[in-house]
This record gives sequence, structure tokens and C-alpha cells, in this order.
Amino acid sequence: MHRFPLVLPALAALALALTTGQAMAQASQRNAWRACSGQTGTVVEERAAACSWVIRIAGPNPQQIATAYEFRGMARRALGDRPGAMADYGKALGINPGSASALNGRGVVRMELGLFALALADFEAALRVQPDSPMPLANRGLVFQARGQLDRARADYDAALARDPRHAWALANRCALRARQGEAKGVEDCAAAVEAAGATNGWPFAARAGLRLLRDDREGAEADIAEALRRDRR
Repeated sequence: MHRFPLVLPALAALALALTTGQAMAQASQRNAWRACSGQTGTVVEERAAACSWVIRIAGPNPQQIATAYEFRGMARRALGDRPGAMADYGKALGINPGSASALNGRGVVRMELGLFALALADFEAALRVQPDSPMPLANRGLVFQARGQLDRARADYDAALARDPRHAWALANRCALRARQGEAKGVEDCAAAVEAAGATNGWPFAARAGLRLLRDDREGAEADIAEALRRDRR
């Protein structure tokens, strides 16, 4: 009977330790999720590592795991690991087959690998899920452009910009197409794309670099390429 005064404080200390440990684990998980999703300004290697940690510790939360696979797929693509990115997007779609962002992401990787028919299938599937989204249209236009179907590419870029007039990807894509066709309005598209670009979107700068090279502005092109690379590493 006299032992209870000694046991109770010990139990209280154990309960506090467990509660503190759980709180620290939850805080670590939140921080890892913020890093994985690009909210902390970490470089791309750190984002990929944080996503791997989230995937390991997410537990019975399939939606969070699927989203972490998507984010890691984005990071791996930025690092040039296209097979790893393909695998991650495939795992995300295995959990959530209707994810427009995962379909779009996998389509981009397939396009970069020259798998144009498969890329088109992904972009069109993404459009069926989100018919009002400009991103699959902007990316499908790139496939048409790569195939030399320039009228269809222009139609997709215009349709994407009808949905979002400040869509940086669609503006940059149309800038590149207009530059290729010698249109003066490519300058306007590139300027608008750069203005609308997010902190991790280097493509508008790369597109403007191509335009500047066509105009023999090597110094400006080099500055844009450096900025594109800097942003794509974030």
C-alpha cells in the first residue's frame, strides 16, 4: 500500500515521455511532409529524401502515400532519374488511378523519353478527370509540337490559356512555338511566362533563352539558362 506514492509518479513520468515522443514524431512527420511537398524551400535532393521518409512512416494513409509518391516522382524527374520517376508515378496511380496530377506527371516523363503515344494517353486521361485543367492541354500541345503537328499544338496552347491566361507553362510553350515560326508575339508570351513563373519553374526562362538565341542575344540567353537551372533545382 505504501508503494503507490512511488509508482504513481513513475507512471506519470512514463505517460509524459510517451506523449512527448508522440508529439515529436508528429512534428517530424509534419516537417517531412512540408519538405516533401516543397513548402520549405529545400533543394530537390532533400525533397526526394523527405518523400521517402513520409512513404515509410505514413502508415494506414493511402492517399498521403500516393501523394508522396507523386512528389517524389517530380523530384526524381528534376534530378534526371526518369526510371525512378516513372516507378513513383506508377505506384501513385496504383493507389489512386484517378489522380490527374499523377497522370500528367507520368505523361511528361513518357514524353521526355519519346514515348509520345503513351504520353498522349496519359494527358487525355488527365483531361477526362479534370476537363477544365490547363496543364494537360499545355503538355499535350508539346507532344503535337514534337510530332510536327503545329496547328494542333497551337490549338492546345490557346485552349489552355483560355482556361488560365497566366498559365506559365502554356505561355512558355506558345512562346517557343511562335519563336520557331518567326512570330514577333513570341516575345510577349515569353515575358508573360517569366512573370507568371513559380519559384521552382525554370521552363519559361529556358523558352526565353531559345528565343534570345534566335535573336543573337547570347548573354541574355546564358542568364536565362542559369536561372532555369537554378529554379529547377529547388
